[in-house]
Amino acid sequence: MARKCGTCGNEGHDSRNCPDINDSKEWKEIQKTLSKPKVIHIGNNGGLDDKTYKCGEERIWWAEKYMTDDFAKKLSICEKCKNA
Repeated sequence: MARKCGTCGNEGHDSRNCPDINDSKEWKEIQKTLSKPKVIHIGNNGGLDDKTYKCGEERIWWAEKYMTDDFAKKLSICEKCKNA
């Protein structure tokens, strides 16, 4: 069974890329508040419901402009996550 979006309830996407929210002014304002990621963290295999990464840091959202392979490939993996 496919995971459903927490915003609209439809399958095939999640709240971060939901068409119902992406076009809204509120979503654009939220995007402006998200900081630039400095490292890539490793999740706890619990999916998006997990509140922290393996290192214990709180999960963060990335702004859409940073959600590209080219950007992510330039980041190192969090040392604390590697050691956990």
